[in-house]
Amino acid sequence: TDQNAFEHEKENVFAKSWICVAHSSELANANDYVTREIIGESIVLVRGRDKVLRAFYNVCPHRGHQLLSGEGKA
Repeated sequence: TDQNAFEHEKENVFAKSWICVAHSSELANANDYVTREIIGESIVLVRGRDKVLRAFYNVCPHRGHQLLSGEGKA
């Protein structure tokens, strides 16, 4: 729970490594999405119409509000 240790790990461990956040079966179809909280950031993963998986910050850049919650189909 030490904030300094957490910041150190964010910069020196997590930021330099791949992090598994979902299994591809959770996003099997076009427009499927899941949201995750990763290292203090809200992330949305979505499978596009072209079947490619993509990840984005789950925050509106203009208002700062969370865009999606849970999982579903966009």
